Amino acid sequence: AIVVRHDSNRGKGAALKTGFAYAIEHDYEAVVTLDADGQHDPKYIPDFLSVQASTGASIVIGSRIHDKADMPWQRRCSNFLTSRALSLLLRTKIEDSQSGYRLIRTEILKNLPLISDHYQLETEIIIKAVKAGYKIAFVPIKVIYGLDFPTSIRGWTDTFRWIRLVLREIRK
Repeated sequence: AIVVRHDSNRGKGAALKTGFAYAIEHDYEAVVTLDADGQHDPKYIPDFLSVQASTGASIVIGSRIHDKADMPWQRRCSNFLTSRALSLLLRTKIEDSQSGYRLIRTEILKNLPLISDHYQLETEIIIKAVKAGYKIAFVPIKVIYGLDFPTSIRGWTDTFRWIRLVLREIRK
């Protein structure tokens, strides 16, 4: 495995952008992102590849909506609200806007100027991809909840950043 690191924690979005740059620099076709808290099982990667191949989608997002039984109610609420808001604003169905388990073709990463350095980067990618005409598909996944990894999501701060990002990008 290849590990690309920052000297200090610069945020999830910054880490993703560094990984994307590495993938582009090394001519990878796509990247698969999984959250580092152990909630995403790599066994679903072949499903992402299969959905991408069969649909031609530039982004495939792991959708947790098919198995919500173990999802904490706060996440269920947050995911419902953000996914519904993006679906309405973008006029396309976004099943799970907050899932960090994704396959993204590097061709679109080359063409989307990404700004965010925090959690909202994943939303920025969705908005810019849809507005640029790229196809997004979804694959059902199961998530492992209840692991003792502390979250670094900062409730109101990250909510405000998300709202500001959505308003900025939708107006463009």
